[in-house]
Amino acid sequence: MSRLILFPGLGADHRMFSRLKEVGVEFITLPMPEPVAGEGLSEYALRATGPLNLSANDFIGGCSFGSVVATAVSRHVPA
Repeated sequence: MSRLILFPGLGADHRMFSRLKEVGVEFITLPMPEPVAGEGLSEYALRATGPLNLSANDFIGGCSFGSVVATAVSRHVPA
């Protein structure tokens, strides 16, 4: 089954997507984790996905910094 995974921008949370309606896919919003000293964007982005086990059936997106994270995730995962 396809999932839509969205990352919020800095200073925002899942509520920024609350008015979006599901369109035949599971809708997931993830909290942005606290940065770790010395961690690069790629490592941060993969850690932000948590235990989701992303696949090619998933759709990833975000708003503002969340879109930067989604782009970094897409470089490592076939979503």
